[in-house]
Amino acid sequence: MTLKGSPWLGVVDALEATGGRLWDPLPLGNGLRFTACAIDSRTLEGGELFVPLPGSRADGHDFVAAALEGKAGGSLVKEGRRPATGWPRTGKPIIEVRDPLAALQAIGRHCRERAALPVVAVTGSNGKTTTKEMIAAVLGTAQTVHRNVGNLNNHIGVPLTLTTLRPEHDVLVVELGMSARGEIAFLASLCRPQVGVLTNASAAHLAQLGSVDEVARAKSELAEAIPAGGLLVLNADDPRLWPLNRKRPIPIRSYALENPEADLRPSAVVMTASGGSQVTLADGTEFSLPLLGRHNVRNALAAILVGDHFGIPRTKAAAALDSMRPSRHRLELIQARGVSILDDTYNANPASMREALALLGAMETRGERRAVLGDMLELGPGAEALHEEVGRLVPADSWLYVSGAHAAAVERGARSAGISPPRLRRFDDVPSMAAAVSADARPGDLVLVKASRGMRLERVVEALAPGMAGAPDALTTAGRD
Repeated sequence: MTLKGSPWLGVVDALEATGGRLWDPLPLGNGLRFTACAIDSRTLEGGELFVPLPGSRADGHDFVAAALEGKAGGSLVKEGRRPATGWPRTGKPIIEVRDPLAALQAIGRHCRERAALPVVAVTGSNGKTTTKEMIAAVLGTAQTVHRNVGNLNNHIGVPLTLTTLRPEHDVLVVELGMSARGEIAFLASLCRPQVGVLTNASAAHLAQLGSVDEVARAKSELAEAIPAGGLLVLNADDPRLWPLNRKRPIPIRSYALENPEADLRPSAVVMTASGGSQVTLADGTEFSLPLLGRHNVRNALAAILVGDHFGIPRTKAAAALDSMRPSRHRLELIQARGVSILDDTYNANPASMREALALLGAMETRGERRAVLGDMLELGPGAEALHEEVGRLVPADSWLYVSGAHAAAVERGARSAGISPPRLRRFDDVPSMAAAVSADARPGDLVLVKASRGMRLERVVEALAPGMAGAPDALTTAGRD
């Protein structure tokens, strides 16, 4: 459905926010309004302001003419990038700016400033998208919630999300991703959150940040951005985020499964045969969480605390959590040919590998357990040791299939943990591994498939369950941890 024009994104708004100028002034008046900003000319719905950005394969300026002649309502262009014949004269505004990305961010900031609504921001090494979706579901029981699609969570995705804000939205729930220091602080300056949620800090992006301590400091930039009258929702089980943020001079509510100092801790968590959880809180509230893994119980606790802040009764929050379903490729349970497939191919780091392998060992199965693993990327000099540690976490009764630059390290760790050599299979490439897993899997088996996004292990899921895996949501591939 095509959005109506944004009341905060007219031609004059875009000119003022970006400091740009019209390439070919037209008598447009002040009434023309864009529906949002967009960076992909192939997915325009109608009326968007096209933002041409440089990409790894092409420059967005190569598609300005097609966007203007198609559904775009207008376009930004970089100063000095006019083609020899000039831009097509379609009657649509073309705004020249110094830097299209900086202009997009300025427009996003402008739309956020005009939208007088509270913002909840979520960040962490794992669980951001799921926690965001849980919070949106809880708040959605009483309010009109806007959120970023998938995990469109970086310096491009967040401002794009802000340009889709509308007056009818009561609250924005947005996840913030990063790969370096300063990025969370910048994104927070764009969306100006009143509530911040810190899920965890683990070994991700170590090639850029160097240590998990630095990851925690980078994630904690969100806590630094919360105003005095806001709220920080903090995971008290995280060994780095908890001591780093627990004494900040802002209101704090904490959650945990283990830490007795937390404000919210379940009185009981019972794992169900399907891998979900039955959760009971100290006040008697109960809910069934159909998402797999104990880590998702923590994510649900964070959502409940945010709901408390907005006055959502816990009975309503529990009902919303009962109805949650997994996002694509994030511990999504798929049944095919009698085989149970844990599709966790969206991304991986040591902490999420640990959770997924623990789940593989805990879930009931009539057949074999099979762990199908690929590389965890961007781990820096310690990558070999971290992959070897993952190998040691593979349940002892499992078959292990592994491919990637660090496959030998995973295999070495599995051998040291006691997995018998006949159950260890290493492959030169993912397609051959996918063929082998598909040939070996039998009805009753439980198969975990997990690696970093760049390994594209959804090809293994597709081999096991043709037509059910598909490619990841195109909107999620631009995200960061």
